[in-house]
Amino acid sequence: MFHVLPFIWPLLVTVSVIWISQISHVWSPDQLSILRSIPYLLAGLLVVLSVPFRQGRVAITALLFAAIYYVIQQWLQQPLDILFTQKVFVLLAVAIPFNLIAISFCNEQPPVSPLGMMAIAIGLAQLLLGYLLVQHEASLESWLTSWLAIKPVAWAWQPTLALVFAVAGVVGLVVKFHYQRHALDLDLAVSLIIASWMLANFERDHVSALAIIGMLLLLCRSFLASSYQMAFFDELTQLPGRRAMVSDLKHASRSYSMAMTDVDHFKKFNDTYGHDTGDDVLKLVAAKLSKVTGGGKAYRFGGEEFAIVFRGKSPAACKAHLEALREEIAHYDLVVRDAKARPDDHNLGRQRRGAKPKKIKTTNVTISLGLAQRQQGEPYESVMKRADQALYRAKDNGRNRLEVADD
Repeated sequence: MFHVLPFIWPLLVTVSVIWISQISHVWSPDQLSILRSIPYLLAGLLVVLSVPFRQGRVAITALLFAAIYYVIQQWLQQPLDILFTQKVFVLLAVAIPFNLIAISFCNEQPPVSPLGMMAIAIGLAQLLLGYLLVQHEASLESWLTSWLAIKPVAWAWQPTLALVFAVAGVVGLVVKFHYQRHALDLDLAVSLIIASWMLANFERDHVSALAIIGMLLLLCRSFLASSYQMAFFDELTQLPGRRAMVSDLKHASRSYSMAMTDVDHFKKFNDTYGHDTGDDVLKLVAAKLSKVTGGGKAYRFGGEEFAIVFRGKSPAACKAHLEALREEIAHYDLVVRDAKARPDDHNLGRQRRGAKPKKIKTTNVTISLGLAQRQQGEPYESVMKRADQALYRAKDNGRNRLEVADD
């Protein structure tokens, strides 16, 4: 299903950047001076905020945008007819899509970590390589008249290679966003579009400042989306967490029914099969709960305990959906991974990964549920307590069953 909401902010930023570039000539010198300093301030703010929130990719991307802007301000404030300027412009046009695509495919790491420092070192190495190519590589001049020629067509200044790389990058990032739903992928794709627009309109005044500001504003959205994900969603199951549930219940203005549920004999299961298989069980249950019918919304409450909230529904209207969910989980055959059979050697384990196992061992898990309906004026804590009491009654009555709280 196509969702329009994630595209609203990128579209608004892109349109605003292009529109403001058309009217920047009416700004006063003081306003333009402020405009030229905003990219550094915004990038610095993102880097500072990314450190405590452990968002390495946002920090590295902000540093990259600041570095791009610095290069433009220091070495590209003269006509592109000058050979030195042309060399720097071409290298920048090639480096931008390469770096944005690489950042998208990197795993999230804290900014202050060995991998974070390695990313910064790679960036500095690129600056050194660019310096060596500009100052000491004679072949670069011949490349500028062939496969790195600028303005290959009337509307595009960047080399054809860089343009093709950018288009491929945008398509790849959008496809990646479609399957993984990470805001950073979409924002990097739109940043790549804005960067290509900047390079294609490089003769305009202040286009670089406006483009970098737009790209950093997109990065702000990525930072906020990731911070929200960390605060309100459970990392293992990808379900909304307890904090999200409490926030939703506080703002629930009408009656709702809540089901508390947990995995039966989970501790014994964990001790028997190991924590890795225990995590698989939690992910399985979470995946089933997330698809509960009847309009229910699932949350991970903590440990092996989950909650499902049905807004505007009575227990009678929820029971059939919960019973169907309970039976589906009970009849699902979970493949048990034998941790003792895994080889210690990583390469040998990778070779065996695609091999057909000699014997597949499966098991089944069950859940117990307690259901309660919110009464007029009742606080959410009381609803949760009554649903929890019904859950314990379900366990006392034999587990793998649903019990409804007394009103």
